[in-house]
Amino acid sequence: MEKRIIARYLIIAVVIGVLGTLIYNIHLHLKKDTIIQENIRELPSFEFYTLNKQRFLKEDIDTGKPLLLIFFSTDCSFCQFELKQVTDYISQLADKTVLLVSPDSITTLVHFTEKMEFDAFPMITVLKCEVKTFQETFGKVPVPTTFLYNKNHELVRQFRGSTKMETVLSALKNQPMHETGD
Repeated sequence: MEKRIIARYLIIAVVIGVLGTLIYNIHLHLKKDTIIQENIRELPSFEFYTLNKQRFLKEDIDTGKPLLLIFFSTDCSFCQFELKQVTDYISQLADKTVLLVSPDSITTLVHFTEKMEFDAFPMITVLKCEVKTFQETFGKVPVPTTFLYNKNHELVRQFRGSTKMETVLSALKNQPMHETGD
């Protein structure tokens, strides 16, 4: 009888311990997500790599231009659809910077860039990232995800999943005007 009571208390203690650990981990995860969402309100510092294996940093981006940062994977059909739209709407993107960021290998990205003919468009830069680094900077997001920043590199909107380019351009066009100190 005494062993049963001790066993019950042990089970209760283990359940409480497990629940406490789960609640604590959920709290940490939510806190981390909140910090990331605050950090991406303005374009955060990052380190990606060009297809020539050169470092590409936030400071390498032309300032004063709106920015589309699209996180994608070459084997994702939704990503391919969205990236095809980038080239379809290229005339409307001429005064913007477009960063196409992927965790795929440099070799894969080179072949994909050639297939999509991205080299023909100077406003498009294809970049390699590490998944962990991207997630630590921009959060755990699906592919494709588009981050739309205005000319001051303030986040206008984040689109998760395949999004029509009309919707992205409309969000940029309809954003509230931000006054600058110029």
